Amino acid sequence: MMNSGVKFDASAWRAIESAHAAGADVTGTISAVVNGGFRVAIGVFDSFLPNTCLSPRRIHDPASYIGRTLPFRVLKLYASRRSIVVSRLPFLEAESKAKFAALIVGTVHAGVVKKLFDYGALVDIGGPAGLLHRSEIGEDSTLAKGTSVRVRILSIDHDNEKVSFALAQPLPKGEEITQ
Repeated sequence: MMNSGVKFDASAWRAIESAHAAGADVTGTISAVVNGGFRVAIGVFDSFLPNTCLSPRRIHDPASYIGRTLPFRVLKLYASRRSIVVSRLPFLEAESKAKFAALIVGTVHAGVVKKLFDYGALVDIGGPAGLLHRSEIGEDSTLAKGTSVRVRILSIDHDNEKVSFALAQPLPKGEEITQ
């Protein structure tokens, strides 16, 4: 879809087609929140960014993304309607894989308890999340969802992209997590 009141730019459309065919990035600016996602301006063309293609997690404040200029990947291109669908997920997946590859057994990380289970807790260390097994928590530790903790990486399963942690030490009261 084109921005209203703007003449169709065939060379800009061809550039977007070429980027789509090559799997290359396009740069766009998030211009509005719409039903189910966002409108992204790519040159003179408006494209659609579904909520699920901006972040794999729930978006709590969609309006905070308006005005951000980011790289996108063209998912679908409908020439007959001059309609474009874009995504940020390829970039987020690459970033997540890089963070996972950089993990080292034995290092200590600040994290946040995301979920509690009978067998332990899911701890997010700012990208990769892993299991803090109940046998690694200790008798005197009380964990709740949202608790800030320091965890030591016990093992990394690169094939299944899983991490297991041991409780290193709780963060002192009032200390913030820096990622």
